[in-house]
This record gives sequence, structure tokens and C-alpha cells, in this order.
Amino acid sequence: MGGFGLDPVPGMDETPSPSVVPARRARIVGLRLINGPKSGAVFCSALPIAVIGRNDPPAMSVDIDLTDAELGVPPMISRKHARLERDIASGDVYLIDLGSTNGSWVEGVRLESGQRSVVLTVPSRLRMANLEFDTIYVDE
Repeated sequence: MGGFGLDPVPGMDETPSPSVVPARRARIVGLRLINGPKSGAVFCSALPIAVIGRNDPPAMSVDIDLTDAELGVPPMISRKHARLERDIASGDVYLIDLGSTNGSWVEGVRLESGQRSVVLTVPSRLRMANLEFDTIYVDE
């Protein structure tokens, strides 16, 4: 650790003590929209399980709301379209289709209803109905 000049401060060790080093913040996987009216928007949730779909209050609410991202009428995203799951121990993130009408894909492979995807990496390419996403890291 240096002082105002280039020389070290007398009596100070060059490496900071562990109590001085800031803790690394956890990183979560966000979904960046590639197409549609909200192109460039990032959707994420710090929850270990996040439902993706369209809010329909008061009957339905989701953790990641894609209502305003729809490309047209009628909407293609199901009210409960898919779910992101994060394994707390490993940090791995998965996409699970929840029986959506218009499907979910990871790297061009369609998920069957209830099927857990491969571990999402950054970058991964996803599609839910007619909306396309890539994955990015977002600090919590």
C-alpha cells in the first residue's frame, strides 16, 4: 500500500488485510432482450426461483414481467411461460419451460414442458415464444 508518493507508507504491509478487502458481490444471470419494443432491456431476479411471463392482476403476477416486451397482439408469451432457477450452492442457472403455448429454446434446442435446460452460461442465446434474449452477468 503506497502513500501519496510511490514509496510505501512506513510500517504498512504491501497487501491489505482480509478485513480491508471488500467482499465480492454475487453475480446473477440477466436476460437481455434482443428484439421487440424493449430491445436492450435487461430482466433479472435475485430470487433463487423466478417465474417469467405476463402479469395479469389480480389473478396472476410473475417475477419477471414481459408484458411490455411483446411484439404484437395477441401476446405470444404465456402468463406463466418459464422459470429461471439458480442453484444456491453452485450458482448454476437453468431455464425451465412451464408448459408455455409458444415454447422456450436454449441455444436453438426447444425445451419440453418441465424440462430443465443445460446450465446457462454467459453468453447463451434464449428464445421464449417470439422474444430473443442473450444472457449477461448482473451484479446483485
